[in-house]
Amino acid sequence: MSLLKLSDLNRLFALQPEHLLGGYFRLPWNPIYQETQISPENFVLTDQYGNKVATQVFKTDLQDSPHDFLLISLNDNQSITSLNIKKDEPIKQNDEFKFPRLEILLGPDCQTRGVKLLNGQLSVWFNLIPSPQDYTNDWNWYSGSATSILLGEQEMLEPFKWHDTGSITEPHWMGHDPQQRCMQIDKIQVWDQSSNNWSKSYNPFYESYELIKYSIGSL
Repeated sequence: MSLLKLSDLNRLFALQPEHLLGGYFRLPWNPIYQETQISPENFVLTDQYGNKVATQVFKTDLQDSPHDFLLISLNDNQSITSLNIKKDEPIKQNDEFKFPRLEILLGPDCQTRGVKLLNGQLSVWFNLIPSPQDYTNDWNWYSGSATSILLGEQEMLEPFKWHDTGSITEPHWMGHDPQQRCMQIDKIQVWDQSSNNWSKSYNPFYESYELIKYSIGSL
């Protein structure tokens, strides 16, 4: 356990203020690890009152650790004058349903078929393969799209029902349309300076996406 005053953070964290207020801070992780020798799984920060501060070490590339960084989250009403670094159990979420997380769906061949982002209120499902429901080849355009966005229990991609008078009723949601999707890249073109023209269009929604890296933690 080592007490680290903010006046001394200029050497380690490259921070200079006498106190920190609420917000997010992104700091290089390697200098912190070299100084403390505490693994990301047991790295804990506490404030001057002994309260744990929400932190998360994010590894951007498993093969390139120098680019890893530490995220620190402070409440808006939280004023920090000293940080205590120690080896301990990190902050755990009491209500797992509200814990921001990512769920991965694997196919029979262990291929990542899609990912779901959740935070307890919003749920977004992204497809990483062209045919998420094993449709025929006529339905192979879903890669990179979000086919479901749930706010609470309401599907935001589905249309409102209408009165016979032509006005929108209360939001009674219609059934799921299997072709609905959004936030999908339609095509990619590259500007060719030699020919002074755009390249031929490439449609990424016909190709599978690869999940390279993800992080799950208190932030």
